Amino acid sequence: MLKAIIFDADHTLYKVVTKNAYAKMFDYISKETGINREAFERAWKNCVKEILNSKDAQSTEKRSREYSLRIVISQFGVGKGISEKAIKNALDIFRKQVLTDLEYEKDAKKTIAALQKKYTLAIASDECEPFLEMKLNRVFGKWRKYFKFIVSCETAGELKPSENYFKIALDKLKIPPQEAVVAGDSIERDITPAKKLGIKTVLISENNTDKAADFTIKSLSELGSALAKVIYCEFKEV
Repeated sequence: MLKAIIFDADHTLYKVVTKNAYAKMFDYISKETGINREAFERAWKNCVKEILNSKDAQSTEKRSREYSLRIVISQFGVGKGISEKAIKNALDIFRKQVLTDLEYEKDAKKTIAALQKKYTLAIASDECEPFLEMKLNRVFGKWRKYFKFIVSCETAGELKPSENYFKIALDKLKIPPQEAVVAGDSIERDITPAKKLGIKTVLISENNTDKAADFTIKSLSELGSALAKVIYCEFKEV
C-alpha cells in the first residue's frame, strides 16, 4: 500500500533559473572588490570545474558557492575583511534573484495539497536547507503545511547521487521501501538510487523519455494519475 511520496525539489517541484542571479552576483563582487568582472567569472568557473573533477566532488562544504567564491577572491589578493563582506552580500543578492526568477506551475500548490490529503509528503534534496526552505516557501507559502520533513545535504552528509537521502527518509517515515514513491527530475540523482532500495519511481521531465523510472510524466500536475498506475500495478501483483 502506497503511503508516502518523497520529492526532489529543484526542477521537480519548481524550476530554478540562475542566469540573472549569477550575473548580478559577479557584477556586485567586481564592484566591491575591484576585480575585473570577466576575469573573476572565468576564475570562478575554473575553480568549480576543478572541484567537480576532484576527490572532493561530493563534499557539501567544497561544493558550496561560499567556498568557491572565497577561494577565487583570495586568488586576486583581496583582503579578508573586504572579501567576507563581499561574499555574504553577493550570496544574498544571488538568492534573492533566484527566488524572483523561480518558475513553477500555477497549480503546484493545488496539486501538492490534493496529494497531501492522501499521502505523507517529504522532500529529499541536496540543496542547503535554509535556501531550500526559502524556495519552498516562495512556491507553497509555508512548506511545513504540506511536507512532513526535509532531508537536505546537511542531513545526508553528502551530495546526490546517494542512497542515503532515501534511507533517511524511509527511516523518518517508518515505512518499508515498497510503501513509498520517489518523484524526481534526474535519473542519476533521484531514480537510480531510489530503485536500488526497492522504491517505486516517477521521473518528472518534459523531454527525457528514458525508461529507467517506473513511470515518466511531463509535469507535476500529472503525478496523481501516475500514482494511480503505481497502485494498480501493486494490486495486480497481490
